[in-house]
Amino acid sequence: MITKTILLKIKEPDILKFKLLRQEYSKTLNLGIEYLSNQWPNKNSHSQLYNYLKTKAELPSSVLNEGVRFIRSRWVTFCKQWKQHIKTSIPHFKNTIAISFNNQNWSVKENKGIYSVGFPISGSKLYSDITISSRQKDTLDRLSTAQIKPGNGQLLARKGKWYFVATLNFPDCEPTDGTDIVGVDLGLNNIAVCYDKEQGKTEFCSGKEVRYYRTKYAVRRKSLGKAKKLSAIRKSK
Repeated sequence: MITKTILLKIKEPDILKFKLLRQEYSKTLNLGIEYLSNQWPNKNSHSQLYNYLKTKAELPSSVLNEGVRFIRSRWVTFCKQWKQHIKTSIPHFKNTIAISFNNQNWSVKENKGIYSVGFPISGSKLYSDITISSRQKDTLDRLSTAQIKPGNGQLLARKGKWYFVATLNFPDCEPTDGTDIVGVDLGLNNIAVCYDKEQGKTEFCSGKEVRYYRTKYAVRRKSLGKAKKLSAIRKSK
């Protein structure tokens, strides 16, 4: 199984509902961390934490369930680092955090060529139209015919725009029984090394030019950053 993610831009987001959900989500995550820290070193199961937060949070049950998984994951990581004497702080979540949905609680539908993504908000699933490329359209069409299986999804905002990040599971490519094979090894000093078994030849593709331009523009962006020329940095991309 091959896992990939695609970024779906929401055309006209319900900003008020999205922000209220995100604010409640981050508040719930911090309540969960506070609860676990007060119970430490006693261990708490998923159901114990879920039942505690259920009385405190105004979230759809599926969103709360994913939130509990996320809280426990971050708390376990924190405890491991603390035991290993790694300098770290108790997890804290800002109200700009992405909201997680499991694979059963988000979906994409199509109506007269318009695609929309739906996920639970306030107990019901809200569908929002999305902007997609031709390549994303082909992928979503395969998703609707069950050729691709959905994974988890996330709702997030970037620079005032809202997106849904969809994780998709593609089936493994079927192995071929061909005899003509070319092996390609990728690297840094040589960005590719190709070996042709039939002719017994090896070809090295130098990465020197790539490294030169990478270093050149890294230095340029750094100097522009010191000069506060942000528009010039954006143009350099």
